[in-house]
Amino acid sequence: MKRIKYSDYYKKRSVLIDNGRTVKDEYIYTGDYFRFKNDEKQVTRSKAQILAIALFSLILYISGGFIDTGGSHVFYVLLPFVFAFLPLAFMLIAAFQFSLKHGDFTVFDYERIWLRLKRTSIAVIYLTGMSMLGEIIFSITHFSRISIIKESGYLLCCSVIVFLAVILMKIHSKTICLRESNDFK
Repeated sequence: MKRIKYSDYYKKRSVLIDNGRTVKDEYIYTGDYFRFKNDEKQVTRSKAQILAIALFSLILYISGGFIDTGGSHVFYVLLPFVFAFLPLAFMLIAAFQFSLKHGDFTVFDYERIWLRLKRTSIAVIYLTGMSMLGEIIFSITHFSRISIIKESGYLLCCSVIVFLAVILMKIHSKTICLRESNDFK
């Protein structure tokens, strides 16, 4: 069984094996399933697009972190950028899991993969946007001490990450996942 949180979605059944000498407990999933309304070709394309976007976003994040801007030494620019790593990492993990998952989603899979993609995209947009806002404020207030090229490069990386997260949410909303009841209940 996956977790205690999802134990209501499983039913324990005892089965006799070895001519009735041994009892084996097996757990049968009784919760609802989540199926895609779209055709298989579109779902496969969505899987590839989401994985590519998540991977490219993480690469941009790492490259943006290597740019030594003046704002990267200020907490109101640095903290949102650093905190954006965790949602980006979870987005990439969920994208890999989504690309490897075939068939129906259980409730656990739906929350762990499908909802995580949406939630992490929102977090990435928020945190990277806050870092961009901090960088713009820093650039305006310290205009004489900054390198325009470095600051522009950092802002470009952050804005592309936000743009890719918005595209990921668009793809996520176009790929429709519907709840269907389990007949085994």
